[in-house]
Amino acid sequence: MADYSQNLTQALVWHLEPESIEDAATCDSLMRWLSDDERARMQRFHASRHRHAYLISHALVRGALARELSCDPGSLVFETNAFGKPQLVQPASTPRLEFNLSHTDGLCVVALSWQSRLGCDVEHLNRLGLDVEISRRFFTPEESEEIATHPSERQIHRLLSYWTLKEAYIKAEGKGLSMGLDTFYFSLDNDSPRLILKHGAQQPSASWQFQQVILRDRFLFSLAIACAEGVSESKETTVVFNQADWIAHSLQ
Repeated sequence: MADYSQNLTQALVWHLEPESIEDAATCDSLMRWLSDDERARMQRFHASRHRHAYLISHALVRGALARELSCDPGSLVFETNAFGKPQLVQPASTPRLEFNLSHTDGLCVVALSWQSRLGCDVEHLNRLGLDVEISRRFFTPEESEEIATHPSERQIHRLLSYWTLKEAYIKAEGKGLSMGLDTFYFSLDNDSPRLILKHGAQQPSASWQFQQVILRDRFLFSLAIACAEGVSESKETTVVFNQADWIAHSLQ
């Protein structure tokens, strides 16, 4: 089990480029980690690169959890809540090992934490097909107006800053889009993003901390993590980022 284990004020983030694992034998071995349901879901993707990204990202989740729990990745059992957020049910652990997966074209990321619920989102900074009009349709006026204050070449980057924070937050809460992306917004003026609720918004289920970093010079990553029970809200969670080079070596 990793030294990180059961540190209640620390989160661990593993990231991996799916294209870094292409060996057929390695992929076949990782496939055996997946459940029958996961393999069936993977086969529904028409494009081979999407099937490959699904395989690597879900193997990353299983491998990362198994490292912390000292168990076989294929033995893990998950269930989803009413809004589709997965949770680990077997093996059970105390405190509970929380996790969240996100992936974008070229990178998959899994965040782990003992006890503290969390959500994450990652996007490529040069993601194609984005338009700042998205912010006017789905974000709050405060956010869309703030985006418009930036030079045109910076507006997509700013949009992604808000987008990934919103995604991370609703994933952490476990309620998905039922929360309404226009019922809350973020202030990015300070060192750490700050959540602000609109009138009538659902109240947070915890005291949340937010962090945002750039990974590998081209991916924007946002994390929402609940303050651990019994830990002062003023104590910021330490987030450790590592490349998941171990995933292929774990099969040897």
